Amino acid sequence: MRAFNRRNMLGAAAIGATAIVVSLDKGKVLLAANQFISISPPAPTPTPGGNGEPVTPPGQSRAPYAVSIPIFSGKVLHWTQASYSYIHVVESDGSESAPTDPANGRVINSDVWLQLDQDGTSTRFHAVNTYSDGSLHQETLEDRGQNTSIVILGRDYPASPLGCALRRQPLPKPGYQPPPFVNEAMLPSYGYHAVGGLTGQPPGTPPLAGASPVAAFGPDNTAQGWETTEARDGGLSNAVRIEVGAQGRVIRSQTRLTNTSGTYINETWFAYGPIEVYAPSSIPNSVFTLSQKAREACHV
Repeated sequence: MRAFNRRNMLGAAAIGATAIVVSLDKGKVLLAANQFISISPPAPTPTPGGNGEPVTPPGQSRAPYAVSIPIFSGKVLHWTQASYSYIHVVESDGSESAPTDPANGRVINSDVWLQLDQDGTSTRFHAVNTYSDGSLHQETLEDRGQNTSIVILGRDYPASPLGCALRRQPLPKPGYQPPPFVNEAMLPSYGYHAVGGLTGQPPGTPPLAGASPVAAFGPDNTAQGWETTEARDGGLSNAVRIEVGAQGRVIRSQTRLTNTSGTYINETWFAYGPIEVYAPSSIPNSVFTLSQKAREACHV
C-alpha cells in the first residue's frame, strides 16, 4: 500500500480545507468528494452582523476552535488564494515513484466565487485554478439548484478526455464553504503556541466592476503565527502552522508531514486573499459561468 497523501486545493487539513476535486493516481482520473470546510472569526470578537460562534456543518467534522461568520449566510463570497503541495510517493516495497498529479510541486492560483443560502449551505460555486503562467489547471462549477457539478481539467492532465470531465449527480451537503477563521483564544488549549508573524504575501482579490461589497475581510498586513505538531500513525509527524489576521481570519496555513527519519513526505501551504461579501442581487450570472479557457477545453 502506498503512502499517498492527497493534496488540498483551496486550507490546512488540521483546521479545514478545500480539497482538490480531481486527483490522478497511476494516470487514472479520480473524482474526489468536495471538502471545502470553513472556519471563521473568533468569538466573542464582533463581526459585521454579529459574533462568530463555533459551528459544525452536517456530515463534516471541524476543529473545535473553528467559528463561522453570520454575515456570510445568504451572500455571495469572492476571494483568491494561492496553494502549493508536494507529495512524496512511497510504494509498499519502499521504492519511490513520481506522483501523477500534474500540479505536484507547483503553485496554483485560484479565483473563487461561492454563494451560500441562509443555512450556510453552498448553492453555487465557481473556481478557476491556473498556473503562474496563466494556463488552466482545473475549473469547477457547481449549481445545487440544477443539481449539476462540472469539472474541467486542463490539458496538463494526461488522462483527461478532450480536457473535460462532466458530472451530473446529487451534490452533498454542506458542500463548499468559505476560507477558514479561528478563535485564537482557544488555540493554546489544543497544543498551538504563538510563533512569529506573517511569512508570505497573500494574493489580492480584484474588485468586481459595477458592484460594491456589503462587507470585506482583509487585506491584512500583519498576522500572528501559531504552530503545533501532531503524531500520526506509522511514526509520522505532522507540523502545522497557521497565520491569523484580524477577526480570526486565517491568511496562511501550512502542513509538513515527515517520516521517522525526518524526511518530508508531504508539504502543503495555502495563502488566502481578502474575502469580499456581496448581496446576491448585485452579482451578475457571469461569475457562475464557465470561463473561456474551460469552454475551449471542453468544446462547449
